[in-house]
Amino acid sequence: MTQNALLGCVACVLLSLAAQAGGGELEGRMGLVHGLYEKLEYEKALEQIQLIRRLSRTVDQNIKLYLYEGVLLAELSRPTEAAMAFKEGLSLAILFSRERKRLPIKVSPKIDECFTAVRSSLEKMGSKGENHAGVQLEKVEMLEPRTGVWSSVVPLSGPRSGHTAVPLPSGQILACGGSTPKSAASVDAEVYDPSLRKWKLVKSMATPRIHHTATVLPSGKVLVTGGYDGTEWLSSSEIYNPATGIWSKTGSLHSARSGHTSVLLPSGKVLVVGGDDGGTWLASAEVYDPAKGSWTLTSSMQTPRSEHTAVVMASGRVMVAGGRTSGTSLSSVEIYNPATAVWTLSEPMLFDRWLHAAVRLTSGEVLVVGGHNDPQGAEIYDPVAGTWGMAKPLLTGRFSHHTATLLRSGKVLVLGGSSGGGASLANAEVYDPERDDWKALRSLPTPRGRHSATLSPGGRVLVVGGMVTSAIIPPKSCGSER
Repeated sequence: MTQNALLGCVACVLLSLAAQAGGGELEGRMGLVHGLYEKLEYEKALEQIQLIRRLSRTVDQNIKLYLYEGVLLAELSRPTEAAMAFKEGLSLAILFSRERKRLPIKVSPKIDECFTAVRSSLEKMGSKGENHAGVQLEKVEMLEPRTGVWSSVVPLSGPRSGHTAVPLPSGQILACGGSTPKSAASVDAEVYDPSLRKWKLVKSMATPRIHHTATVLPSGKVLVTGGYDGTEWLSSSEIYNPATGIWSKTGSLHSARSGHTSVLLPSGKVLVVGGDDGGTWLASAEVYDPAKGSWTLTSSMQTPRSEHTAVVMASGRVMVAGGRTSGTSLSSVEIYNPATAVWTLSEPMLFDRWLHAAVRLTSGEVLVVGGHNDPQGAEIYDPVAGTWGMAKPLLTGRFSHHTATLLRSGKVLVLGGSSGGGASLANAEVYDPERDDWKALRSLPTPRGRHSATLSPGGRVLVVGGMVTSAIIPPKSCGSER
């Protein structure tokens, strides 16, 4: 097949995709891409594909766009980026159980060999349980926001990622659970004392957990809920008492769940929302009463979801945004009213996203950043108007497992996470809501994702553990950089 014929074929398939997706704007963009292909203006065509991805609304469309992007990057002799695009598309296909043995278009043997090599590499990783392969960290670093300077802190007792870390009333910080080099889920818990700048192991939890939640109750105790123990999804909950350093069991959830959210309501009760149980995405929600030590089912969301965000707004209502469910990623937003126990739909986000981060600003608005499908995007929710608006994009796109922390200044620190190629990021940046602007900070000394970032009473940010992964190395079949 000639190069012109290949480009024509790509254009035809893309135009077909546009027709399936519907929408005048998307179809118009596809027509523009077709013209750029005919003129062999590949770079401009790639820019249009990035814009088109923002218009797509299904996982299948996003998978195809990543694979098309990989083809074009390979044609441009950019093998590292091509391999990254193939990896992202194939990772989505694997995650959402989509069959993807070949590219959706006919390509040259060289490009097909590159694609096949990336697919084979991912399949081998999956067979060994290494989909998230990387090195777990025991390193702890602290940021002084006023100076933007990072300093090293005494490390954890051992590496961990996917844990939780919450501030205690004493000013100490409790880190618990997560994955370690020795186990998929850990029972270990330890406390950081800022005055001594030391970690101290405390009594272990009763159950190993990863992808759980931890919520500080009005009493100062910490409620840890759900998650995964390496074999089963969990419905159990337990409470840590800082005064005694002891864990005690409390009431169990009605449904086992992981990838859920947990927030403290103004009443002092705790709302847990969504998640999955290893086979089913959940729409259910439950409320924990510390006085009774038990959970009560409340009304369910309209859409099941996992890996979403939940933010308590100034009104006391809870905004749940995005996430993913069976076969698709979400832009939908639902608001829970604790006074009536009723969910209502609000205006959806401008882009669907999951594994993103969200934080309530001092203005009462909610900032949402990054995540799959719109890694560099940022948008702001106005709870009074019930509408979303675009914020200035992040300086660095972040696909997943980054953190967003509200600083005392009212600015927001965003750091870490992963790039499109799977590499952990060291980049840190701060958002100024008054100026709608991002400012790059000094990078973390150690790249990481699946970490925690906790604001200490002194206003410093403690970044704990996590995992560092490398970008995919393009197979030799993908060629060498020009």
